[in-house]
Amino acid sequence: MELEIFSGCDKFLQKMENDDALLGSYPVDDNCLNQHLAPIPSVHTETRR
Repeated sequence: MELEIFSGCDKFLQKMENDDALLGSYPVDDNCLNQHLAPIPSVHTETRR
């Protein structure tokens, strides 16, 4: 999972890459946006006979 922080004006600020860091260690202010980037799951299809 990847998290990114954007300002209220949609300016990219930083990736939140340290899984052990608390939210307060990142420059999150009022009106900031937090975006979650999830990998696209692969689809496996099975053929039944």
